[in-house]
Amino acid sequence: MHRLKDQAKRYLDKIFRYLPCAVCLSSGKSNYATVPHHLLNKGNYGSKRHIIWNLVPLCSDHHTMGTEIVTHGNTQVVKNFGAWLKNTLPQHYNWMIVNREDRAPHKLTLGEQSDINDDLQYYADHPDKAEKLIYES
Repeated sequence: MHRLKDQAKRYLDKIFRYLPCAVCLSSGKSNYATVPHHLLNKGNYGSKRHIIWNLVPLCSDHHTMGTEIVTHGNTQVVKNFGAWLKNTLPQHYNWMIVNREDRAPHKLTLGEQSDINDDLQYYADHPDKAEKLIYES
């Protein structure tokens, strides 16, 4: 199982390596120094950590250090991110709303992790499809 999780991490690194920050992009800027932000956190939703719908590429300003739209910080800037997500990436927002009730971080079976990895491998091999999925959803 560890091998599959490591493989998933490598696929995610490959997918997100060249994607611009979604918030910057929505305001006409392009910042390619990004990390994948988990909409549902890894601690409470571990079984969803590698699902592409749970991930949004963000720069450090919009991930942890900004003051207007940030995913980690005071309540108001996190609410700003939620509003931005709902308006800009509605499919990601809807996926988050539907899946946030499932807080039990169940262990994935080998088959479930393998299916997730197959999806990630597809997007790693077709970065244009990953970009379209993330930004044009």
